[in-house]
Amino acid sequence: MSADKPVFLAVDGGGTSSRAALHASSGELLAHSEGGASNPAALGLHESLRALTALARTVLRGHKHPALEIGAAISGARNAPLRDALARGLCERLHARRAAVCSDIDALMFANFGDKAGIAAIAGTGSSVVAKAAGGEPRLFGGRGALFGDDGSAYGLAVCALRAAAASIDGLGEATGLVDALTHAAGKSAFAELVGWSRTAMKSDVARLAHAVTSLAERGDRVAVGCVDEQARHLANLARAAAKVMGLPQRVHLYVAGGLFEQCALYRDRFAAFVNEQDFSAAPCLAPKRGTDAALALLTDIEPSPPISYYDLPLGGTHVHGVPTEARPPDDVPLDGLSARALVGRMHESKRHAADAVAPTLDAIAHTVERIAAAFNSGGRLIYMGAGTSGRLGVMDASECPPTFGVDPGLVVGIIAGGDAALRHSVEGAEDDEAAAVADLQALHPPLSSHDVLVGIAASGTTPYVLSGIAYACSVGAYTALVSCNPDGPAVADAHIAPDTGPEVLPGSTRLKAGTATKLVLNMLSTGAMTLSGRVYGGYMIGVRPVNAKLRTRAAGILAALTGLTPHAASEALDAAKDRIPVALLMHRLRVDCAEAERRLEQAKGNVRAALGEV
Repeated sequence: MSADKPVFLAVDGGGTSSRAALHASSGELLAHSEGGASNPAALGLHESLRALTALARTVLRGHKHPALEIGAAISGARNAPLRDALARGLCERLHARRAAVCSDIDALMFANFGDKAGIAAIAGTGSSVVAKAAGGEPRLFGGRGALFGDDGSAYGLAVCALRAAAASIDGLGEATGLVDALTHAAGKSAFAELVGWSRTAMKSDVARLAHAVTSLAERGDRVAVGCVDEQARHLANLARAAAKVMGLPQRVHLYVAGGLFEQCALYRDRFAAFVNEQDFSAAPCLAPKRGTDAALALLTDIEPSPPISYYDLPLGGTHVHGVPTEARPPDDVPLDGLSARALVGRMHESKRHAADAVAPTLDAIAHTVERIAAAFNSGGRLIYMGAGTSGRLGVMDASECPPTFGVDPGLVVGIIAGGDAALRHSVEGAEDDEAAAVADLQALHPPLSSHDVLVGIAASGTTPYVLSGIAYACSVGAYTALVSCNPDGPAVADAHIAPDTGPEVLPGSTRLKAGTATKLVLNMLSTGAMTLSGRVYGGYMIGVRPVNAKLRTRAAGILAALTGLTPHAASEALDAAKDRIPVALLMHRLRVDCAEAERRLEQAKGNVRAALGEV
């Protein structure tokens, strides 16, 4: 694809689900995908941007996009400052040259009606009606959220069905399959559990139950059909009221959109029937341009323009060499222009964002934890490999495993570019030495093998030393993971754990946000794998070695808590077990001597739960 031709990313962000589609400048659809909720009014700006960015990267993966433009129609984005922040955030996170953001309602209206009169009824997670006269501005009717009703929405339908099901149970209504259908849809075993669930369920969680209602209604359940009728009538009444208030003709174009209209023909038919009562003769039909098609129109053919927020990436971009951590943060005042209090306040806020950035990577972390635990159980190791700050973090996490979990120092190994000297002093050029990475891994004893897991650590995701090490590890069959803070980094490992920490408050200084996020990830990897492989028992770190008075007291306390022994008796049991809590625990539980406890523990490869026969 030529670099001077743009590619268009169209995003339709909703309260329950979101969609994205990538189009060539010719209009050809290149890729599309669906993700979760992204309504900033419900989730907050930070979570909305996170969800939208993750969805966009899924669509962009594998496609070159040297001139990316983004059109985003986002539910809940009618507020101008919120739209502005979304446009800037999407542009900077996705390295786009331009982003245009407006609410999904405004995009729908202008993409389909332009300057003509019309009405649009939306029934998704929430509901609303928008109406406009020829040449006029659109006016919103309804759309005020759950507290004010949301009648006619998926949420409203689900609430109506829940109440009908409860009435049926209480003998106030006829028998219905809604009781079982709603219970199953919510993942519960009994309808009574939905009462507690409803106290903490988000609006989108409730709205997801609507599919169970419409499915049952389409199979003829009378109560479910009644719920569909009730909600369709509510929204039809609102559409007729909007037409009357705006002085629109009886035969005005009426378009519908939203998941409830698109996925349930019965709801659509009942809405049309109710709209045309009382001499109103509009013919409701699905909007020709909706979802990502309406979002795409923000970049191509909307005239006149709806309320849109635009953001154009400054000339040259905000990232150095495409690495987010090298970017200049989007703050009005540079770090050196702040007071001491303001400076540390900004840094504190950035650290909080670093922790939040780890959340979307938890699935990848959990999968890697499982692979590391499996490696431990099969005689393999966890090997960290990094340069600079990343290497030091890996070495530090590895060095803390023996005293914390009582494991051999060879079980978790930390390798840093430039060797141990690099722990205290910068070793020039070490991070670029690809041959050294291979040599460092070949020097391991025993040799690196398919039993091991190699975790490369590189904030930028591009460090040659680390990527070379991952490539070598792959060649010998080892499982590999890359921990970086660049979600757009190369996909060279089996797993890519990439918290999107964004620009550092001090550009390029990855010991700040990126370092914080990386340390959190490494802590989870080692602690999680040690736990799954039996080095944690009863919630305690049973591998602690009592090498001083404080640790002696701690070890006795742990053993006492696990066995019910008094502190004095626990201390004596530790003496008999050569100061090893797992051995003392086995001796006590299995009524065996020290040698037999040690044998069983060795046979179980250090897994106390397995040695006790609990797995």
